[in-house]
Amino acid sequence: MPLLIFMIGTCFGSFISCMSYRYITHESILGRSHCDYCGHTLHVLDLIPVLSYILLKGQCRYCHHKLNKSLLVHELTAGFLFVLFYIHDGLSILYLSHIASLTCFYIISIID
Repeated sequence: MPLLIFMIGTCFGSFISCMSYRYITHESILGRSHCDYCGHTLHVLDLIPVLSYILLKGQCRYCHHKLNKSLLVHELTAGFLFVLFYIHDGLSILYLSHIASLTCFYIISIID
């Protein structure tokens, strides 16, 4: 179960990173993910948190520009925090409220 929670957490980390970046750059939060350098729309396989970063060696599949390491850091941090809260709270309403708060505060901390 902790592995599943970690994977879900990394997905949230990816979402957090994306939403924060789009807010900072005044992009719409709607729409497909794309490379920040070449603008190419990312394929589904490019969007797998942590694994895509490792397999693509930290660069865009299309323009080969190095990606910011903060993307990987946000994904891993969120994954570990999700597991940490799971170990502390179990699957409960309290856990869900902690995860919701974590997501909001994480986005705010990146933006600020």
